Amino acid sequence: MVPKAVVLDLDGTVLTIVDGRLQVTAELLEAVQYLHERGVPVILATGRAPRDIQMICDLFPDREGKGSCLEYVVCNNGGCIYDVRTGHVADPMRFSRDLATDIVKHLQEGEHRVVVAVEHDATPGGIVTAHPGFGWRWSSRRETPNPLVAVTEDPMKLFVRCQGSCCWHEEGGWKEGADIRLRTAVQEYADGHSSGDRLTVTRSLNGNIECGPAKAEKGSIIWGLLQRDPFNLTDPHDVLAFGDNVNDISMGRFIIVAVGSKADPWLLEVAYATALGPNREGVAR
Repeated sequence: MVPKAVVLDLDGTVLTIVDGRLQVTAELLEAVQYLHERGVPVILATGRAPRDIQMICDLFPDREGKGSCLEYVVCNNGGCIYDVRTGHVADPMRFSRDLATDIVKHLQEGEHRVVVAVEHDATPGGIVTAHPGFGWRWSSRRETPNPLVAVTEDPMKLFVRCQGSCCWHEEGGWKEGADIRLRTAVQEYADGHSSGDRLTVTRSLNGNIECGPAKAEKGSIIWGLLQRDPFNLTDPHDVLAFGDNVNDISMGRFIIVAVGSKADPWLLEVAYATALGPNREGVAR
């Protein structure tokens, strides 16, 4: 297959961490540069927000040193599109702050001991507001005991992270299936208590549930982008996509490859093939 476009998920698929710094392998960069030189667009699709995406785009320079090999990044699991050339964020989707508040209250009153973070700033260099114990080291982060109270606008995304015994063993191991139970609890409450404000509830890492607007899903947003100028694609099977987790399942409309030995079983059900990792034996090949 000679693809007319390639879509790459980031975390767990093509990004590696070396000495605490995000990197891509030399083999993967070479493959992206090869596609770029032949006019095949490479689009990143990630749960990450626009606020820190440019530093990742800088990991994909062209061979001439004139700029990035990339044109667009679909951020927030489809919640907005980042234009690499201009730094502009297009079409940021949001959902009700009241619904987000009700979900968190419902979980905290039940068996799930959760902390949350709220993605509310659509601009590059923006901030995320989080409980002090959330556990992720965002460079642009504001901590507060009541993140949803501190946020005055509707969020683009709500992170729900479980810290209780319902999800973790006393010795620290993750309980099998706990993320599915937490995700189901969030989805069922949202479906039963929203006033026409539907949500997409997905998972990116163990213990981390991500809630966004119902229309925010990678597959449909990417395909809508690729059908427009300057790409004008007409067949989704001309697109080769790579992912590793639940939030990549919507890319199953393309020819999708599941990446890594720990690729999610649900993704494996829709995958055309598997790849071991981002190197020459995996995604780069």
